[in-house]
Amino acid sequence: MGEKVAPKYPTLFTPSSEQPGGGFRFYWHVRERYAPLKFMSDTQLTIEQMPQVLASLEQKVDKLVNLVLDLTNSKGSEPDKWFDVDGLRAYHPDHPARKTIYDWVTLRRVPYHKDGKRLRFLKSEIDAWLAGGYHKTDDEMQEAAVDYVNAIRGGAR
Repeated sequence: MGEKVAPKYPTLFTPSSEQPGGGFRFYWHVRERYAPLKFMSDTQLTIEQMPQVLASLEQKVDKLVNLVLDLTNSKGSEPDKWFDVDGLRAYHPDHPARKTIYDWVTLRRVPYHKDGKRLRFLKSEIDAWLAGGYHKTDDEMQEAAVDYVNAIRGGAR
């Protein structure tokens, strides 16, 4: 029986029939190359082997850290986008009227910046504002009110 080929995106641990009791095989993922690493459950490590095993693990952890850093840097590398009023109208899911946006600015309901007479909106701030639009249900508001009153009274109901 030949060596099994790892699936394109396997789970971290995949069952292995090659190990006693079923066992598991660990696939190390580095840029779409998989190298199977068997856990040494039946093999006893000696003190002389420990530095080599630890050095190997340290290299693999360093590779993982570099991959994570590459992924986080690539996501954060795109610059934030600025909108004017018409850009915000086009970006907002409801496509509000210009007057509505000006009313939001007057009431300070939307995050904005002024450039002289011009209004500017930062995409990341608008995204956070849109995501924060959650309103509590009546039951949640009732529970919060009861908690507040109990805190004021010292816990007595």
